Amino acid sequence: MGRIRTLTVKRAAKKILNQYSKRFKLDFNHNKQKLSDVAEVTSKKLRNKIAGYLTSLKKQESKGHLAGSRAAAKEKRPSKRRRGFRGGGKRK
Repeated sequence: MGRIRTLTVKRAAKKILNQYSKRFKLDFNHNKQKLSDVAEVTSKKLRNKIAGYLTSLKKQESKGHLAGSRAAAKEKRPSKRRRGFRGGGKRK
């Protein structure tokens, strides 16, 4: 099991990645430098956590696991619901 990232780190990284996607690469040190240019992060620890999450998001994106937006990803997946299924309650 891996470490759990806080919601603050995830929100900040996703917001920055949506705005400045082309500036970031698969390299952590490069992303750390670009993050300092793009955003004003108060502490070194927080900057490193956001840069690390940006790096993992870019790696997921390069492998095709992460779409540009969640809506686009949902459109590609087939629906899991069965036709005519009505949930809740027991059958008699």
